[in-house]
Amino acid sequence: MTLTLLLDLDDTLLNTNLESFIPAYFQALARELAPQIAPEIMFRALISGTQKMNESEDFSHTLQDVFDAEFFPQINTPRDLLETAIENFYDNIFPSLSGLTSQKPEAKPFVDWAFSQGYRIAIATDPLLPRKATYHRLRWAGFEPEQFELV
Repeated sequence: MTLTLLLDLDDTLLNTNLESFIPAYFQALARELAPQIAPEIMFRALISGTQKMNESEDFSHTLQDVFDAEFFPQINTPRDLLETAIENFYDNIFPSLSGLTSQKPEAKPFVDWAFSQGYRIAIATDPLLPRKATYHRLRWAGFEPEQFELV
């Protein structure tokens, strides 16, 4: 049986100062969605949706489902009307936040060593950000998502 290592992304593979990252993330998202949603409404809905995800113990719904059910009614806009702006944000704006993080110098040598030993690696992180954002953050840490057994 092959040993699988479970590594946390934040502060194990990637230095992330959440006190600076989260406000910058929220502000960037608010700017991107501002043509469709007033920032103060978006912030309230974003915080409320995030709280619902944190509180959810309903395994029959994904966290995305839980978030969407809380967020979109509060902004009074269907998801499909924001889909293009949201995708643009994660494709083109979110990557600009990389400067608020830094690589952990010991992470790459450790991961390389683990792979050389034949270990499989799974990456864990708080699942509050979309997968696309998690993949960007893995790249900021110096890795490709495809390297890992599971993210």
